[in-house]
Amino acid sequence: MEKRLAPTIGVVVLTMGNRPVELRRALDSLLSQSDVTIDAVVVGNGWDPTDIPAGIKTHFYRRTWEFLPVGTQE
Repeated sequence: MEKRLAPTIGVVVLTMGNRPVELRRALDSLLSQSDVTIDAVVVGNGWDPTDIPAGIKTHFYRRTWEFLPVGTQE
C-alpha cells in the first residue's frame, strides 16, 4: 500500500485584534483539522498578535502614512 502525503494548506488570518473570542475559535478550528498540514499566520493589522496558539506564526503589520505635498509624485 502506498503512503500518501498530507496536503499542505496555507492560511492567512488578518485581524485588528478587536474580536479575540472569534479569532481563538477560528485558530482552534484550523488546528483541529485532520489529514492536512496547516501553515498558518496571523497578521495583526495595527495590533501585535498575542495569545496565539503554538504552531501558528504571527506578523505585526503597521502601516505608516506619508503625506506628499500636492503636485508631487512618488
